[in-house]
Amino acid sequence: LLAWYGNQSPTRLIEYAVIAGYLVTLVVVAFVFRRFNDNVSDYFRNGCKGTWWLVGMSVFMASFSAWTFTGAAGVAFSDGWSVMVIFLGNTIALLLNAAFLAPWFRQLRAISAPEVIRMRFGRSTQQFYAWFTFVTYFIAAALHLYALAAFCAAVFGYDVRVIIIFVGCVVLFYSLLGGSWAVMATDFIQSLILLPMTVLVAWLCLRQVGGIAGFFGAIQEQGLADSFRLVKPVNPRKFIDYSWIWIVGMWLNQVMAQNALGAAPRYFAVKDGREARQAALLAAVCMALGCVVWFIPPMVARLLYADAVREVALSNPADAAYAVASLRVLPTGLTGLMVVAMFAATMSAMDTGLNRNAAVFTNDIYPALCRLFGRRPWEGRRLLMLSEFFTLLLGAIVIAIAYKMSTVEKLSIFEIMQLLGAVFGSVLVVPMFKIGRASCRESG
Repeated sequence: LLAWYGNQSPTRLIEYAVIAGYLVTLVVVAFVFRRFNDNVSDYFRNGCKGTWWLVGMSVFMASFSAWTFTGAAGVAFSDGWSVMVIFLGNTIALLLNAAFLAPWFRQLRAISAPEVIRMRFGRSTQQFYAWFTFVTYFIAAALHLYALAAFCAAVFGYDVRVIIIFVGCVVLFYSLLGGSWAVMATDFIQSLILLPMTVLVAWLCLRQVGGIAGFFGAIQEQGLADSFRLVKPVNPRKFIDYSWIWIVGMWLNQVMAQNALGAAPRYFAVKDGREARQAALLAAVCMALGCVVWFIPPMVARLLYADAVREVALSNPADAAYAVASLRVLPTGLTGLMVVAMFAATMSAMDTGLNRNAAVFTNDIYPALCRLFGRRPWEGRRLLMLSEFFTLLLGAIVIAIAYKMSTVEKLSIFEIMQLLGAVFGSVLVVPMFKIGRASCRESG
């Protein structure tokens, strides 16, 4: 340890201290909110006592991950503005939440999405949905965690697998200890780091390239106008061609996914329907800001640092475009804070998903298994303890899957996420979107 310390520069030690301080803060928050949990309602939905700004920022932070700054940034590096369509779709969907569905979702008074489906379709459909989402969550969460590790590996040059285990264990610890209260509180803290840092990086990148006029001028000079255009010609030979057909499909997918019954649990924690609407509106405003500033740095990296990006030792070097741009424009000592912002992006998506998946297993799958084997489900404090055990088990599985992904060569994070959304997500959200409004009306 002393030898390692002696080999580090003062700047690097400061960066490590920033990261360590951030992680310690998350752990402290978990200990503070642990005493708020007396039952599974507190553990999974804040006992319906969450404020609009707390829930709204958690909804926003859970809507993206470090994949945004790796896989999606890699697309911005090679194809420009097209990837922004996904996040514009999220903004539109969240505005629809604010206008109609968020208050209706709050009035469902449930703990998990499958519980709502049982109200409408019965136990068989509830069990299918519960097991389906339970399994697909592992893949999505593991991809988020792997994307974060890829970013940190590009910044520090450390082993991707070590980062997966370390970060995964931190998220698992505070999610396990504090439940939904800790998840939302840490999401809020992390949003206060991520948003200012990403705005700062975008501004510094624009300044580096000569402002907005210089940015668009450089695109024209380097002959990238066609590559960076938002809508591209239809290309039947490509899985993702960024044409108008793809844009319409992505917007439909995002709107349905964000407004289907599977999205309802995000608003179960607020006090009432009015605060649910305010939470959705806050998330939409933050998402609109994010989709404007998040993809400027990787595009500037294509204009100024393309060779440096292609030299990064990743299976898909373009995934490091945001990291390279950040390293080139940030002042000395702020790299650690940038890594903290990327930690925030993935931790927020992973902890929210982990808490909700544990809720599905505790509230929907576990009682069904008890009925199958003729046992009586636990209640009260014993059920709360069982919920914590499920959280621990599920988190360990996610870390193991992410670790396995890190061994796969030529893994394109963006394409894998798109494939999962097309094959699994869209198929499931269509019927849930169709019946979601009817169910909400009946419950309202």
